[in-house]
Amino acid sequence: MTSSIHSLSNLMAMVGSFALVFILIGCTGEETPRVDSPAITGQELREHVRFLASDELKGRETGTPGANRASEYLVEQFKENKVQPGNAGDYYQRFGFIAGVELGQENAFTLYSRNKEQRLELNEDFRPLGFSTSGKVSGGLVFAGYGITAESLNYDDYARLNVDGKIVLVLRYGPEGDNPHGEFGEYLSLRYKAMNARDHGAAGIIIIPGPDPYPEDELVKLRYDQAADAGIQAVSAKREPFQPLFVAAGDSLKEIQADLNLHKTGGGFEFRNVSVRLHTDLKYVRKMGRNVIGFLEGTDPTLRHRSIVIGAHYDHLGMGGHGSLVPDTSAVHNGADDNASGTAGLLELAEYFAEAENRPEHSLVFAAFSGEEIGLLGSSKFVEEPPYALDSTLAMMNMDMIGRPKDSTLILGGTGTSPVWDSLLTGVNAYFGWNLTKSNVVGVGASDHTSFYGKNIPALFFFTGVHEDYHRPSDDWQRLNYPGYEEVVRFVAGVVDSLDTFRKPLEFVETGMERDRSTDFRVSLQIIPDYAANVHGLRISSVRDDGPAAEAGMQAGDVIVQFGSKKINNIYDYTFALQEFEAGTVVDIIALRNGGQRRFTVQLERQQ
Repeated sequence: MTSSIHSLSNLMAMVGSFALVFILIGCTGEETPRVDSPAITGQELREHVRFLASDELKGRETGTPGANRASEYLVEQFKENKVQPGNAGDYYQRFGFIAGVELGQENAFTLYSRNKEQRLELNEDFRPLGFSTSGKVSGGLVFAGYGITAESLNYDDYARLNVDGKIVLVLRYGPEGDNPHGEFGEYLSLRYKAMNARDHGAAGIIIIPGPDPYPEDELVKLRYDQAADAGIQAVSAKREPFQPLFVAAGDSLKEIQADLNLHKTGGGFEFRNVSVRLHTDLKYVRKMGRNVIGFLEGTDPTLRHRSIVIGAHYDHLGMGGHGSLVPDTSAVHNGADDNASGTAGLLELAEYFAEAENRPEHSLVFAAFSGEEIGLLGSSKFVEEPPYALDSTLAMMNMDMIGRPKDSTLILGGTGTSPVWDSLLTGVNAYFGWNLTKSNVVGVGASDHTSFYGKNIPALFFFTGVHEDYHRPSDDWQRLNYPGYEEVVRFVAGVVDSLDTFRKPLEFVETGMERDRSTDFRVSLQIIPDYAANVHGLRISSVRDDGPAAEAGMQAGDVIVQFGSKKINNIYDYTFALQEFEAGTVVDIIALRNGGQRRFTVQLERQQ
């Protein structure tokens, strides 16, 4: 670890004492001493991480036996340290979710051409896409280029086509290939192509690989992407069965693709006397996840009715797949740093505060969330059905990837969510000497603190940075920096100790939400989506008070089903819709509330 931390460690050894005094500032302005304890140790952190990140748990994917074994371990540790059940006498808070999608028994694809019938083979010639609707559909076949409509680029594959009630055939990617950073980058996703076909009135969509520069004629893997279906029957198919149709229409597919890539204006045509009958049949795989909640009652008769939530997610990516940065590799993703490190820190903090000579005056809630990697499911469940009243929650501390500090740097998110954070953190850091990298805002969907921020609760996010093993099988327990990691957990303990000196609720400040830099939205409604909601539409988790959605009268819980002329079936439709508007545009939004439809007129705001 850093020289400053080593110097303090040496001093501690020289004097033979662990009684290190924090000089912390409470809301009264008085200096309050708190005494550190040797309970938080790198050795115990290592033992916890080594178990949680072991191959035995197979990556702790939510709803799997490995995740359940991890949750049992957490309960065992809480019990050992006399931390009480935190959910109405139960350590577990359970939630149902869709874990994946699989093929049903009724998938079929028949191609009719000039009185010739050709049946394509499932998993050999075609495969439904994971976001397809299920059912039967048939219609004439129309080639719609890359399936892109981009007015800003003067490109539209649908410009001269009538696809109403028909099946469209489109190529994967775009005129610049699969380059996500090119001018067509935002139009490459399969979800976008399906949405665009649906919005043009198509009854179904078939997506095939173009021959250049992708000679492999392969199907798209079946996977669930944590959102409702696209509202259209959608399949991946090999191009080979369609090659003769292009030749009969006048040109080879290779020549047609070359022309699209050269002119970059879009184009397509209807195949004569060609039709398709599709039957897609997908079944959702439903599982149960569970948060683990522990509770320590505060010692002050008044303050014990307020709580400080200390949280970390214990789930990870299982054997890989969606979310992995090596998605084609099936291997245990042990998730030592992400987030066995935060979970082990949670256990050490529970032990530290349970054994402290001077127990906190506020009650402490220790929340180990599951489902973070698939959309903040656990923390969303916690704030929607809270074990303790949210309005009596003083603050939330979230630890996610805290095991690999370097260069004396500790990253803190959400420091603008209350005006007390700057002075409090400065006071705690007077002992530790971290190089604190602060961000006033929270990242939308970034980690579980987002769920609490959406309920107007001040929240801090503790983080030591992304590294080369992030979301890879190589994120193993041996790679953590245990001396530095120990000091991070001690720092969090100091923050909680300091926070415990406050006699009044903290002031909450809306900071705005840091956008995902991988998407370049020009406009914003200033809302936080409910990533855990299993609904058709976009459910709002939180609405910023001075944002355009709030000014129009929209509320948390509203489900957006139409944005301008765009139907909103899921969060992907919503993000695609945002890309099409400029700041200052007035748009009508239709949302569901209490079983009825409401229309809101919103003036869109520039994304901050």
